[in-house]
Amino acid sequence: EKKGVPVRMEIGSRDLENKEVVVARRDLGEKKFVAIEGLAEHIVGQLDEMQKNLFVVSKKQLKERSFILDDYEQFKKDIENGGFYHMSWCGSEKCEEQVKEETKATIRCVPYEQVAPAKACVVCGGEGKSRPIFARAY
Repeated sequence: EKKGVPVRMEIGSRDLENKEVVVARRDLGEKKFVAIEGLAEHIVGQLDEMQKNLFVVSKKQLKERSFILDDYEQFKKDIENGGFYHMSWCGSEKCEEQVKEETKATIRCVPYEQVAPAKACVVCGGEGKSRPIFARAY
């Protein structure tokens, strides 16, 4: 459990007599009695459901923690709270390095589909070429 096993099974002598096992899901913290017959299918179903739930939660968190920002001073303050910032950038390594030195944030990726048109570079004020996502690595 300390290593993060997603589904744990408990099998005791009474459980074997009753031809069932206790299955506990890590994410829900609940235990269920499950018949030994069909146990493999049950576990596969639980893992599929867990994967779908994790994806939905992750997608929601990504949306809630993503911001379009065009003010570098505000970014310096906001990055302390984490998150993903779509900011206009001129493409210069010098500007990218300045952001990294001043905030410890780096470009995580440059999305193919930009969330908004690039404006002036938030660092130097030059012509913005794209809106990469800046964030800190943890």
